[in-house]
Amino acid sequence: MDGHRGVVLPVLVSNTEVKNASVPSCTAFLRGNEGKLFTFLFMTYTIKAVVFDFAGVIGTQPVKLFDAHLSEKFRTTKGEFLDFWKAHNKELDTGALPLEKFWKLVQEKYQIPKDYPLTENLLEYLALDLNMVKLAEQLKEKGYIIGLLSNMFPESSAKIRTMKELQALLDVCILSPDIHMVKPETIKDFYSNEELEIYKLLQERFETLGKQFIPQEIIFIDDSDGPIRSASQYGLITVKFDGNMEKLINELRKRGVKC
Repeated sequence: MDGHRGVVLPVLVSNTEVKNASVPSCTAFLRGNEGKLFTFLFMTYTIKAVVFDFAGVIGTQPVKLFDAHLSEKFRTTKGEFLDFWKAHNKELDTGALPLEKFWKLVQEKYQIPKDYPLTENLLEYLALDLNMVKLAEQLKEKGYIIGLLSNMFPESSAKIRTMKELQALLDVCILSPDIHMVKPETIKDFYSNEELEIYKLLQERFETLGKQFIPQEIIFIDDSDGPIRSASQYGLITVKFDGNMEKLINELRKRGVKC
């Protein structure tokens, strides 16, 4: 991993702390209250682990695709089921609301026959993005530790664990129903320590591998603003994926990732 450019971040320290700092790439000075001099150390961090979200990143977005399926088959308004799912998202992804109980609400709301196999049809849309899998394989070959951190309902996590191609890549796999907590989906200016607990768990999982990574050595790729903002607040380096692979690779390279 030597030779990575890394990520340069400013760290504000008092003048007396400068001598104890890790190697900075450059410094800047700021005169604070009462004339006290502070120093910005621009610290260089090397990315050592790359963590992917599943839906919309390393995999398809099954709920969004299933929304289109229901719209075509049962003439529901496109996007309505997706909004209904999002309203129950946290309960579903932590396992607090069983999927079968949720389906009863869906059947009542959209007049869907009770014998229609909703779970089976939804899971048909759960698949890997092979281009993203290829990128993860290349990163792993170059020495990066690969992780998966994703919110999902229990039935989808069960299917993901059968995906041998994905499981062979992963050094760390954290799925919300297994731990009964989720990445924050709500966009906020500030997240509580409790909301950030899932990122602390991610860091601890790396420690079980003997990897003492600080947050700034972990890069997290997600497609939603809530997880991106909350992960950034915790200290992870983040990249939002909008479906453009070329753009993603360029953003990773800017952060010193060799890909």
